[in-house]
Amino acid sequence: MKDQLSLKLNNQEFSFSNEETHWLLTNIGNENPEIRDYLVFSLFVQGIRTGGFTEEQFRLISETTISKNLIFYQLNNHLPETLTRSFSALLNGLIIEADGKTDSPYYHLLNEKNREYFFEVGIDYFYKETDTCGFSEKYGWVHGFAHGADFLSQIVAHDLFPKERLVEVLEAVQFVMFNLESPFIEGEDRRIAHILYSSLSKVENSQEVIYEWISALDFPLIENKDFYRLAMFENMLAYLYFHSLETDILKKDLKELMLSYLKNY
Repeated sequence: MKDQLSLKLNNQEFSFSNEETHWLLTNIGNENPEIRDYLVFSLFVQGIRTGGFTEEQFRLISETTISKNLIFYQLNNHLPETLTRSFSALLNGLIIEADGKTDSPYYHLLNEKNREYFFEVGIDYFYKETDTCGFSEKYGWVHGFAHGADFLSQIVAHDLFPKERLVEVLEAVQFVMFNLESPFIEGEDRRIAHILYSSLSKVENSQEVIYEWISALDFPLIENKDFYRLAMFENMLAYLYFHSLETDILKKDLKELMLSYLKNY
């Protein structure tokens, strides 16, 4: 099956049998990064974004990750179990992206119950995941928090995500930040910052909500971990500020508040 699917990837053929679809789902957390990252996930990306899966297969993919609750697979264990959780978060992000884009063949194909499941677990993942490993010499990219952030970025961009729930998303980001015991070193803070960036153009009144959230934050600098947390916050603000320059999307009040933190960055 691996060779068969590798040939499809090489030939850019993105239609799948049900057997192939089941194999991809079974190997979502394969310990071999060549299989998990470069084959399985690459095929999920291409298959979902190009409409290569049938509607029935798309439903199978979404309902399998829901019924098996893959994003919380063996939550008390770290590697290698983290791989299943982390790459399921990425897969969930693809599902929500496809369900929320008007030009997707799967637009609004999820039923309300399943869509709500993805909204809920996307937020909950930041509270429940404890493995902060970014890269493993043995397993390759792990990136649980980066992948969880990608998932949340797709959630806030979804046209049916309740905009008043942006506060819940920011609270989840704050939980990660204020529980950081050592610094992220594989770009996770930038991926988390993209959640805020995604909300700026998609969520009504997001700038006001983000302004109030930032204004209420407090960073007592006592222990080393306090400095890690402030550094993460500043990295997030820098990402948000510089990526917003191209579109000039930031309002004056939010921009000035961010710059008050970044003046010594």
